[in-house]
Amino acid sequence: MTRYWLPALIVATALGAAPAVRANLVQNPGFELDDTSGGPVSPPSDWGAMGDAGADSTLPHSGTNDAFIGVGGLSQSLATATGTAYTISFYLAADQTTITDGSSTFDATFDGLDLLGGTPITGADFALPDQYAAFSYQATASGSSAVLAFVGFTTSDAGTWYLDDVSVAPTTTVIPEPPAVLILLTMAIGLGATCYRWRCGW
Repeated sequence: MTRYWLPALIVATALGAAPAVRANLVQNPGFELDDTSGGPVSPPSDWGAMGDAGADSTLPHSGTNDAFIGVGGLSQSLATATGTAYTISFYLAADQTTITDGSSTFDATFDGLDLLGGTPITGADFALPDQYAAFSYQATASGSSAVLAFVGFTTSDAGTWYLDDVSVAPTTTVIPEPPAVLILLTMAIGLGATCYRWRCGW
């Protein structure tokens, strides 16, 4: 049985070396929680809402629901670690009215920091209506909790921003790469089979 220690070691190393999957701190990140009638809960569960903001199923990026913001905002308090860097990402789309509204803006803050650096997203940033674009930023938490907030504006509440698939995760952790693990496992199996055939004396 000792001849099998090397393949076993390779397998254990492959599994143990795989980094942890990023943990999303955002609750109800896709606004998928529904009420008893099967419709989206609005205002969305786990989120604070102000003004013209909520959840519907008009334009989901994934799943069946999305969040909408006209003149209003959505926010959520997250449990963070002091001094930890986080990657904040989300998907955003705008309807035709928002795109053509020269005053339409969308902003995002984390722990009081303006993620867009004072230059909010505008309708002009979208070439086509109802098409999602991915946005990603990094920020460091200053305490054990941080508020993530999204604020939209459209003239006379005529347009709509659509928000979906929000994520806040520690920047230092990464998603594991299954192909690398599979390659190591395949090598281990092949090595084990070869040693069994040739009676390796490990």
